[in-house]
Amino acid sequence: MGCFEKSRNLEFRSIGRGNKLEVMDKKLKTCVFGAFSLFAWILWKINRQMEIERKKADKYEQLYKMMTQWMEIKQNGLSISKWLIENKYYKVAIYGLYLIGERLYTELSDEKIDIVYGIDSRCRSYLEGIRVYRPMEQLPQADIIIVTAVAEFEDIRDHLQDRVCCPVLSFRDILDEVSIS
Repeated sequence: MGCFEKSRNLEFRSIGRGNKLEVMDKKLKTCVFGAFSLFAWILWKINRQMEIERKKADKYEQLYKMMTQWMEIKQNGLSISKWLIENKYYKVAIYGLYLIGERLYTELSDEKIDIVYGIDSRCRSYLEGIRVYRPMEQLPQADIIIVTAVAEFEDIRDHLQDRVCCPVLSFRDILDEVSIS
């Protein structure tokens, strides 16, 4: 066998091995792409969970600051009910009847403010004698709706503003007003 025949056989073998390499290269690319996709999905899930936790932390920080401000108001002898009466808000509705909303309901009830109803998407139907409506229900007349869910205030206000004929105010803003009065 001459040199020419040996090189022709090598070329043939190389071509045969090349096909195997191409197949292996495609499998490797598929595996790498799959691993990259899995890694990207895991990063996306972690990022999403971190964003959820960041929002929760922001919400609880707002609640903490609001409760501190409310306590300072009480310690300084100021009153939310007095502010409501001075601004001619005699019939009050409370949006959000969880932690802050229940405390506000108790305080205003003790001070003889007429709480005509509550609004809450996840709450029971009645709270100690007042009717609690879901946000999508027809809402009775009130002089003011106080939103205690401050983290979602803008969305709640936008949703209610066209459906009611009274101001929709954030409890945080009311606390600010009472503090400066």
